[in-house]
Amino acid sequence: MLSKAKLAASNLLNAVAPQLCLYCDQETKSDLALCSVCRTELELNRQGCSVCALPACSGVPCPNCQQHRPALHQVFAPFVYDRALEFLMQRWKYQGQRNLAWLVADIISEQV
Repeated sequence: MLSKAKLAASNLLNAVAPQLCLYCDQETKSDLALCSVCRTELELNRQGCSVCALPACSGVPCPNCQQHRPALHQVFAPFVYDRALEFLMQRWKYQGQRNLAWLVADIISEQV
């Protein structure tokens, strides 16, 4: 929860220099670097392996996990790692855009 001072500062900053979406360059209307339309483009991993989260496994362990059970119990991967998510992760990890951690945390928390 933002304090009143932080909220006022955030609103002022958004009025002077609005946050633009990383994908479409439109104003996001929030502090986050992805607009609501582009956020819906992130594909949910609804059919991932129940152990390693590999997509398209219908929620059951994939053949590899059935044959060679990993040391871990379960992987949480709410989104399919496609071009849109790759773009976001590359900017976060390798281009030093640490502010994207808030965006990643926000979109993951919606799926928990």
